[in-house]
Amino acid sequence: MVELQPGETVIRSAQVVWVGGPGPRPGTLTLTNRAVIFEGPVPVGPPGAPGAGPPTLEEGIRRIPLWRCRAARVSPGPAGLRLELDLLQRSIFFRTPDPQGWAAAVNQAKTTAPPPPPGAGAGPTGPPSGAVIAARRAAMPKCAYCGNLNAPMATHCKSCGAPLPA
Repeated sequence: MVELQPGETVIRSAQVVWVGGPGPRPGTLTLTNRAVIFEGPVPVGPPGAPGAGPPTLEEGIRRIPLWRCRAARVSPGPAGLRLELDLLQRSIFFRTPDPQGWAAAVNQAKTTAPPPPPGAGAGPTGPPSGAVIAARRAAMPKCAYCGNLNAPMATHCKSCGAPLPA
């Protein structure tokens, strides 16, 4: 049984198979009012850590706060329908007998889940606006000789070597 934090309650729990990455991994998926928790083989180290070869797995717990989950949905997979959790930087997939029920339960729990902690980025804010792009380009000096844009602090053109205005 998963260890709950103060004020955390279990909404749903079932045996699932986490598919993808280093291969299928059977375990227990638990949805609480604050997180989605997988108990079973998990990669050693932080998720997405760079390393040589496939990640090493060991029995453990992967806790994903609900604020990190953008949405839950049902998606097709090679073995039929599966639960897809769209996280901030990636998606993860679980085979479960009731992917529709799980998706609905996760999305419902998100509506009352606590917000991200202060300073935690709740994901990318989207592409930069036209004004932001224009400001970045204005900070890049343009070579008077060849017309190339250069790094903001450059003193000479990276393309032709001409001195840039101060």
